Amino acid sequence: MDTWREIYQLLITERFRSSPAVALLGARQVGKSTLAEMIIEQFPDAMCLDMERPSDLNKLIDAEAFFQQFEGRMICLLTLFMVHHLKALLLKIY
Repeated sequence: MDTWREIYQLLITERFRSSPAVALLGARQVGKSTLAEMIIEQFPDAMCLDMERPSDLNKLIDAEAFFQQFEGRMICLLTLFMVHHLKALLLKIY
């Protein structure tokens, strides 16, 4: 039998066939990051942004320009790890 992560991975991968974006939401420490990493491995054009890394955070300061770079691609997977730290990180930058 498949593990819950494998089941979610299949469901999310299937969802990407009909939707350009899928959000992984849940409580802390339930495996969202692990699941996102499993999914990212399947897509050669996928990206992972870690909001604890200043270089990744800076990419979203002009989010419109950032996402225009990926216009026309079949899929662009954006994973925001530790997004709950975003406000504090933005305050550090500015």
